[in-house]
Amino acid sequence: MRKYLMIVLSAAIVAGCVSRNIKRQKISEFAEQQNDRCPVRIDKNNVLDSVGYDEDKNVFTFYYSFDGDLLKPDVQQRMKAKMRESLRNSIVNDVSLKPQKDEGATLQYKFYGNGKLIISETFTKNDY
Repeated sequence: MRKYLMIVLSAAIVAGCVSRNIKRQKISEFAEQQNDRCPVRIDKNNVLDSVGYDEDKNVFTFYYSFDGDLLKPDVQQRMKAKMRESLRNSIVNDVSLKPQKDEGATLQYKFYGNGKLIISETFTKNDY
């Protein structure tokens, strides 16, 4: 009986790993599809340059560039104060991120301007 229990448990573990790998592969494919569309102008001063997914670490990253008014230090200071909550709300409400959220991915947002990192925010599954 114990032998059969071990076989069943081993099969369940293998099935779980395969399922996780398939889910992460789909997330990786989603990142590739998004990159085929990039760069995408989000608004007057913000461009989505690319996205990346590290399957091993389960980290999905969005890379943005700021230009125009968003490069002004006073504007950046005001944005930094509101950015985390705004991004968190966006994650919670964005159905296109469902696979990443279901897999418990860490979501990173990196905003650059003039080649320098201006804002970086990271969200774990506990945040969304």
